[in-house]
Amino acid sequence: MTGGQYSPTTPRESYATTSPYGNFENAFDLSRMAIAAGASYVARSTTYHFLPTQNFVMRGLENSGFSFIEVLIGMVILQIALLSFFLINQSSSSQSMDAYYEFLANSLGNEVIEV
Repeated sequence: MTGGQYSPTTPRESYATTSPYGNFENAFDLSRMAIAAGASYVARSTTYHFLPTQNFVMRGLENSGFSFIEVLIGMVILQIALLSFFLINQSSSSQSMDAYYEFLANSLGNEVIEV
């Protein structure tokens, strides 16, 4: 989920836009759930650990039974990058508006002096 909502995998007592008082439910551990469902191959990794993740996927494809591979991604980094991009653009826009208002004020001030 990318909109800031909490989900069944959100850790207990974590805050999100849809849980401003904290998540009060226990999170699902998807790997344990897959094991309980009978998966014969279960792996968990992150996008940072690319080579082990690649090996996990290859082993999962070679497995004759049900395979479950959970790959965690760093959305916080992406959100921070997008937020900084938004703030830079917003700052640039506000500076442009400030310059426009300053120009407008100077123009109006000059008109009053000339009359």
